[in-house]
Amino acid sequence: MRPTLPAALVTAILLSFSGSAMADTKTYSNGARYDGPMVLGKPHGVGTMHLPGGGSYVGGFVNGELTGHGRIVDGQGFKTYEGQFVNGYRHGSGKAWHLNGDYYEGQYKDDKRHGEGALLYSDGTRYFGQFVDGAVTGKGRLIKTDGTVHEGMWENSTYLGPAQ
Repeated sequence: MRPTLPAALVTAILLSFSGSAMADTKTYSNGARYDGPMVLGKPHGVGTMHLPGGGSYVGGFVNGELTGHGRIVDGQGFKTYEGQFVNGYRHGSGKAWHLNGDYYEGQYKDDKRHGEGALLYSDGTRYFGQFVDGAVTGKGRLIKTDGTVHEGMWENSTYLGPAQ
């Protein structure tokens, strides 16, 4: 028969190991400030990174990299992004509100639109379809503000014609 440890001792052991991520504040040389759990001096867990220009990121970190679900405000080229990150890049499902008024909802890969998505332009034009490396590429449908519809194949944001 195997000996068993008292429940209080097991709880104390588990708490000592689970407490390895300590909440902290770290200020970086570029002016950014991180508030949240850290492991070995790096953000790890759900925290907030205050960016030098006044923006912020709230979400997951793994070994100092944006990873998991998060929301970044006043980022580079977009006003707000909410969605998945992997190793610091937008990757997976996400939504982006751009500075020029455009709105995108769909898939990302390596920080670029990639996969299925919907792009609503600030002028009212709408595109629903596929993206590759940030460009409208593959099957898609563009609906212009005057009602004109281009449905079919696209390559590097150029309409090629109806799908075969």
